[in-house]
Amino acid sequence: VFATNLFKNEKSLFLSIILSNNSIETITYENFTGLPVLMVLDLSGNKIASIANPVFNGLNLLYMLNVSHNQISSVGNGTFEKQKPQYVKSFFRAQE
Repeated sequence: VFATNLFKNEKSLFLSIILSNNSIETITYENFTGLPVLMVLDLSGNKIASIANPVFNGLNLLYMLNVSHNQISSVGNGTFEKQKPQYVKSFFRAQE
């Protein structure tokens, strides 16, 4: 289980977070609050089935998002309305 509000009170200056291969099934907006300068987020190799808006709101500097090797079948409308990562790797790549 991926803890909600993990970074909320930190006002973290993390530029990169790698959460690959952790059996994460669900991600929510609360998972990523408090990360105003995050540029790289690697969620590859988990069990994420869907990405809903507003999960990435507040990650205005997000440049690279890797969600390859998950089980993603849907991405909500407006998910990237406020930020547009320059590099999003393989939303729908089959689990290998």
